Amino acid sequence: MSDVDITPDGSEIVVTLKGGKDFSDTWIVIHGNDASEVRQKIADMFGLAEEQHKELKLYELVIYANKALQVARNLNVVLGAVPADGPVAPWDEPAKPAADGDPWGDEPQEDPAAKKPTTRTRKAPAKEPEPEPKVDVGALIDVAESVDSLKAIFAEHKAEITATPALQKRVKDRRAVIAGK
Repeated sequence: MSDVDITPDGSEIVVTLKGGKDFSDTWIVIHGNDASEVRQKIADMFGLAEEQHKELKLYELVIYANKALQVARNLNVVLGAVPADGPVAPWDEPAKPAADGDPWGDEPQEDPAAKKPTTRTRKAPAKEPEPEPKVDVGALIDVAESVDSLKAIFAEHKAEITATPALQKRVKDRRAVIAGK
């Protein structure tokens, strides 16, 4: 595929890849004089070989690159995942408390050449919480003693009741029974 310079007036192409919807989320801005230059910068940034992107139009490559950035961000932010290989970022190294209790740690630094390589440890995945036992909402409705208790049951199980016509009917019927007492 050949990319055509889509800015014949000489202006540059600017592509912004956003890792999330918030302003504070990671974003990458790529500038290029033409589509080929932007394409190559994206490919270099994401480690793509030419055969992996040569058939894609520029906008398709931008969409895929943006999705890859969002996935990487979510893996890190939501799941705490970090790349398994490559250098350790300075913020991933554990902080060393200062000997004199100085919170800023303004103590002499060790010789970097004498420093041992940092190894990463992965956190064990958090255990899924045990599912709460399934509540028989219909039975709760049937034993409600007052309109207030019926309202409390409805408030606690609103999603299930509003999604189930049979439960909606039970609430109406029980309310009529309670009101008739």
